[in-house]
Amino acid sequence: MRLFRTTTEDALRTVAATYTLDLGLLTQRYRMAYDASGPALQPPFPYAREVCTHVVASGGSNFIVTHRGRASLFELLAAHGMEHLFRDALTADDPYPRKPDPAGLLAMIFRYRLDPGHCIVVGDRELDMEAGVRAGVKTCYFGTDRHATQADLEVRGLAELLDWLIAERESCR
Repeated sequence: MRLFRTTTEDALRTVAATYTLDLGLLTQRYRMAYDASGPALQPPFPYAREVCTHVVASGGSNFIVTHRGRASLFELLAAHGMEHLFRDALTADDPYPRKPDPAGLLAMIFRYRLDPGHCIVVGDRELDMEAGVRAGVKTCYFGTDRHATQADLEVRGLAELLDWLIAERESCR
């Protein structure tokens, strides 16, 4: 799983090289297994719903910038009753380069006239942090893997992020 934190393609290349496997066949079989798993077997991270609900209840908005395709993303959100928690999403189907390029994040900031000083990118991968830094917004890394890009906030899980958001809201009153 650690390998997949970078990109699926990198992970598959590494596994194929390490075990002398055919990359094309490995990729094909991985895709078949992934597609067969369905969205019900791909639950959100623990406390993702609570974090997103808190943001919306506090008057904020949640956005998604993902390498996943649009249909797959909205099928996943619908399967877990979370589609109403997101104002918009940029997916692999949109004409933006993949993260860590910040173009997708910057497009959302521009489209919704967001103040970058009031935005935070939350992610569990190095490329999320790098994209956030390059877009000029705050970053929150969640997880325990090592990463090179320093995040503004580092938490082990989203429950800690929820606590931080609640404390931040209280301190602004």
